[in-house]
Amino acid sequence: MSIKEIFSKLPFTKRHLYILAATVAILLLYHIISNVLAKPDIVKEVPYVRTVTVGKETVDNTSSYPGEVRGRYESDLAFQVAGKIISRSVNLGDTVKTGDILMQIPLHGLIQQRWCQQSHDGAI
Repeated sequence: MSIKEIFSKLPFTKRHLYILAATVAILLLYHIISNVLAKPDIVKEVPYVRTVTVGKETVDNTSSYPGEVRGRYESDLAFQVAGKIISRSVNLGDTVKTGDILMQIPLHGLIQQRWCQQSHDGAI
């Protein structure tokens, strides 16, 4: 049985065939336009990340190295008075003039150093 025989047995008129052809054409046109104009789904690619669980662990592999820690910039300063610094009046980068007070040390350190020097001078 051919398609012509099948359609000849059905009660279709030309009007029915035109409506069917127009409907099929509209559906095909809609499908084509919707695929062309549709925005593609933008899927951001998630980067793979290595994770680490934080917790307490005992570390058996420890190393220690001898050495000393020094500043990047060092100034060779010679202090004539021993003692701890009580207050510092200037900061790094400040402009100072002759006679400006740079820092204060306790008076008992000066007295003790003077007393030691006098007793040393008297012993010679």
